[in-house]
Amino acid sequence: MYDQQNTDAFYLKKEATCGEPGSKHEECSVCHATRSENTAIPAKGHTPGAAVKEHESAATCTEAGSYENVVYCFVCGDEISRTAVTVPAKGHTWGSWTVIRPATEEDEGEAERVCEVCGATETKTAAEVEPITMTVRFVNISKMHYIIELGDDETYSVYNSSTVDWTSTGPLKFRVAVYSSFMFEDIIIYADGEELVPDEDGVYTLPNNGETVVVTAAGAVQDDSTPNGKLSFWELLIRFFKRIIAVFSGKK
Repeated sequence: MYDQQNTDAFYLKKEATCGEPGSKHEECSVCHATRSENTAIPAKGHTPGAAVKEHESAATCTEAGSYENVVYCFVCGDEISRTAVTVPAKGHTWGSWTVIRPATEEDEGEAERVCEVCGATETKTAAEVEPITMTVRFVNISKMHYIIELGDDETYSVYNSSTVDWTSTGPLKFRVAVYSSFMFEDIIIYADGEELVPDEDGVYTLPNNGETVVVTAAGAVQDDSTPNGKLSFWELLIRFFKRIIAVFSGKK
């Protein structure tokens, strides 16, 4: 009969693998009675190896790439897992802007830059990318005190003349404040002799032409007696004394 105390004699009928169970034969080592013809041996389980990339498609500047992340068993080589991975588009690697058609007074020009990877191009107007240095000289020919306001709290007081070295990719915008109001209610601004007309907010725009520009101011009053905005010497003198009298009499 079978001796349960002596069951150490056995041999394999089927070896267990990573994914499949095996079996063995057991019998008594003394009497050779059989205990089991098919004792199960549990599967060993997979041993994951390092993940590898398969079916890889490289990303470009504008198109996403992809690959499959696959893990195989280090022992038996069976596939354990497979995961799809998306690689974002790289985006362009732009070179420097190059002016291919310089800006003029009639034409904004054109500038171009090229992607160093794929060769794609992008364009802008030359004025947007190429700063132009301009020297603007504000000259006080009417002998009146006025202030040039360029924005960002940058101001220039013009008694005689004031020079502004300006580097910009666009037109120069400025305001003018008059401090000689006893003589002039307003002024007329000229750029190289051409009158500049302010917008509704009182902002003057000086075109960017890359040259030295002389800006001058002329005293003016806008009323029915002086439709051209100019006063004679005697009219100016009378206006001056009227203002002095108004000051001493407490009138404005």
